[in-house]
Amino acid sequence: MRLSDLPPNVRNRVRKDATRQRTNGKALERIVLTYPGVPITQVPQAARVIRKGGQAFTLRQRGPCDFFGCINGRMLVFDAKESGLAHRLQTSDCHLPAHQRSELIRYGREGAIAGLLVMRTTDGALFWCDYRLLVMPGPSIAYEAMSALSRGGPVNWFEVERVSDSYKLPHGGREQT
Repeated sequence: MRLSDLPPNVRNRVRKDATRQRTNGKALERIVLTYPGVPITQVPQAARVIRKGGQAFTLRQRGPCDFFGCINGRMLVFDAKESGLAHRLQTSDCHLPAHQRSELIRYGREGAIAGLLVMRTTDGALFWCDYRLLVMPGPSIAYEAMSALSRGGPVNWFEVERVSDSYKLPHGGREQT
């Protein structure tokens, strides 16, 4: 059976599934905590348990960003994302919820090292997406706009601090709000 033989609604669903980007970051989260000398804490996922008629239901709730830490006395706030797309990370609300985006921006504006740690799953490349790239919401951000990090081994957080401090805004040096 060919894709063109399927009904239109099924065909569109198959296309979406075939190109779906995985952004939950579980594989990346496993390697985040391995760099020595930098205290990083993973925030547990927020959930609420409701009991009704002898049954328990768990509801996921909006939580903060996944990781907090400290580098050279500066706060580190970030979320880990994985992307199967070759050239860009999707940042629409279904991939990066608005409350997480606004939290990263809020901490970044106050002087924290804030952003997204992104792993491109096609080749394992790591990127740092500074919070300033998230200020103007868009459907995606190209990897070339992010800072590429060293490959292999655990994440070097001192490198993340360096690229965050040296980040230059792409639109004339001013953060747009």
